[in-house]
Amino acid sequence: MAQQRRDTGLWNFLEHSGVLENGNADQIAAAKRHYRKAYLKAYKQKQRKEKPEFLVQFSEKEHYSRIAKAAKKHHLSISAFLKNATLAYLDRSYLIPDRIVVGKLALLLEGCLNDVRAISTTKTKHTSFVLEEKYEAIERRIGMLQDHIRDLFYYPALLENAVADAARNPHTCQRLTIILANAHRENQDIQETQV
Repeated sequence: MAQQRRDTGLWNFLEHSGVLENGNADQIAAAKRHYRKAYLKAYKQKQRKEKPEFLVQFSEKEHYSRIAKAAKKHHLSISAFLKNATLAYLDRSYLIPDRIVVGKLALLLEGCLNDVRAISTTKTKHTSFVLEEKYEAIERRIGMLQDHIRDLFYYPALLENAVADAARNPHTCQRLTIILANAHRENQDIQETQV
C-alpha cells in the first residue's frame, strides 16, 4: 500500500524544492534535515519572543548539587524550582517545601473549625449560654490559628524582624546569643581547617 502524503509543511517544502521528483533518497533525506533544522530554528525564535528564558551556569558543582537537592525537596524540576524560588524572593514570600503537607494541615484546621461551628449551631434544650460562649471562643481561636499558620508558611517574617521580635524576650535573647556564639565558633573552626 502506498503511503499517503499529508498536506504538511515538510511535504510542501519537498514538493516546492523539486527534490521529490528529481532527487534520490540521499537528497530527499538531506532536504528533510534542512527543513527540520530551519523549522526548529524558527520555532525557537518564536518561543524566545513569546516566552523569555534564562541560561544559568554554575561555576561550582556544589552549587548545582544544593539547588538540585532543594528542587527535589520541593517536588519540582530544577527549572521550576529556580523560577519559583526567584519569584518568591522578589515577592518576599516563602517557597513552601511541601505544599501537600501544608494543604493537609489547612484542611485539618478547616475541618476542626467546621466541626466546632456545627456543634455551636446545634441547639438543644441542654445547651447553655456558657457552653455557646466556649464554642465561639474555640471557633475564634481556630480561625486565628489558621490565619497565623497561613501567614507563617506563605509570608514568613524577615530574619531581621524575627530576631528583633525574639530579642524583646530576655530568655529568647539569651538563647539567640548562645546560638550565634556557637555558630560563630563553628565557622571559625571550619575556616581554620581549610587554611
